Amino acid sequence: MITNAKAPDNIYQRIRYFDEPFAYICLNYQVEKYCSHCLRKPDNGKLYKCAKCELARYCNKECQRLAWKKHHRAECERLKMVYPNLPLSEVLFLSRIIDRILLLEQYGDKHKWEKSRKWSNLMGHENDIRNDKLRYAHFEKIYEKMAIFRKDEMIEKEKFYEIFCKTTINSHSIHTNAGDEIGLALDLGVSAYDHSCRPNCSLVFDGFHAYLRPLTSETNAFDLHVARISYIDIGCSRYQRQKQLKSKWYLRVLFAFLFCMYFDCQCDRCMDQSDIILTSIRCKNELCDEALIITEISEPIDIKCTKCMQITDANHIKKCQQLMLNLPIQFDINCSTENLKEKLNEAMKYLHTKNVYVTRLKAALLHFTGTLNDNLLLIQKSVYENYRFFKII
Repeated sequence: MITNAKAPDNIYQRIRYFDEPFAYICLNYQVEKYCSHCLRKPDNGKLYKCAKCELARYCNKECQRLAWKKHHRAECERLKMVYPNLPLSEVLFLSRIIDRILLLEQYGDKHKWEKSRKWSNLMGHENDIRNDKLRYAHFEKIYEKMAIFRKDEMIEKEKFYEIFCKTTINSHSIHTNAGDEIGLALDLGVSAYDHSCRPNCSLVFDGFHAYLRPLTSETNAFDLHVARISYIDIGCSRYQRQKQLKSKWYLRVLFAFLFCMYFDCQCDRCMDQSDIILTSIRCKNELCDEALIITEISEPIDIKCTKCMQITDANHIKKCQQLMLNLPIQFDINCSTENLKEKLNEAMKYLHTKNVYVTRLKAALLHFTGTLNDNLLLIQKSVYENYRFFKII
């Protein structure tokens, strides 16, 4: 592994390529669109269903052969046994990891699955998860479902608990360039990279293959000491980012998979006081364009505007804070445009134009009305004004 080395000059040499994940899976709700092996859409638009399990679908015979060799041989028989009851994507994913671990224990790493990092070196935060009643209850639920799925092939509970914890902490989603989430992966190489809310690398995918692309010319994506990726949506306020990272629940609603972070971020962006502009509010003087600096959870106090000297009282501050806390971080696809317009109009009465909640509402409204492309320059300007604090743009 390359560390503390000068970044290559050639743009293609600066991109780190990860050969194949330790384990991966196409999400259940995406199997009719993407090949279960290569995780790409078929060129001819047609996928061929596995005749035995009727779940897996492949774009050609070669993908079917490779999948059978890697993981589907054992999995296919189990799926037939539980048909028509389809296990959760999480159960299928964890089952593949169990199979990998058992093969490693029996034959060693003859397939070079651990060439980037050893499974034994992964952190699992087992005590944190065990002490979290809700999270541990989820483990118990998955254990029961896994026992039904694997039957006589089920491993002992404590061994499965270790696998469950390490997988939960170190897995990542696989998505298309358009942002559609299509799979789950545990890549030992990718899992070695630390998080930053001001990342200097971006993780992109071609099917199940991951590429780490540097975002700045001086960044060496091969150097674990300096290369950073983001585990979360960085287009949020500090409070929301910290909440996601240290929360014991990071729910992927569509397939009930839960990622745990269990840490407080102390990256340079989270330590940068100028980042608080993203939760600024408007001066109470309607003719003044000055931004008043607060956070969602700061102590509500009277604030004097440094530009017009208008006093904004603590009750008004508290109302603005509650407004931000009540706004969703993500928007439901069934959310009406009228509802979004109401939220945006309300937000713009109190929140400054530099406030990230306002920017997210604008972007959501343009997306849902189908006018995002037409207004791309407008939204890009707003994003630049807000997100320049990321120090990437």
